[in-house]
Amino acid sequence: MTLHPARIRHALNDEDPENLLKLGAPDDEYQTEADMIANLLANVPPADRTLERVVAIIAGVWRHMFALSPEALKVRGSMFQRVAERILR
Repeated sequence: MTLHPARIRHALNDEDPENLLKLGAPDDEYQTEADMIANLLANVPPADRTLERVVAIIAGVWRHMFALSPEALKVRGSMFQRVAERILR
């Protein structure tokens, strides 16, 4: 399965994890994060793309891009899971 950044971005946009789209940010606000997630997943063999692994990748990107604390990451855990589920569908 090829994971296109646009597909990932749509999943992120639907969740709008940082409420940036609600505040008027452009539709491509999460494109950099989507590209990073897609690039990291491209290095994971399809058989190893488990829900837990994809969630960890998304959380890692979010931690890096938004300088989030462990507590802030935990708050977003269910969002990361929903995005990962959509990516893996």
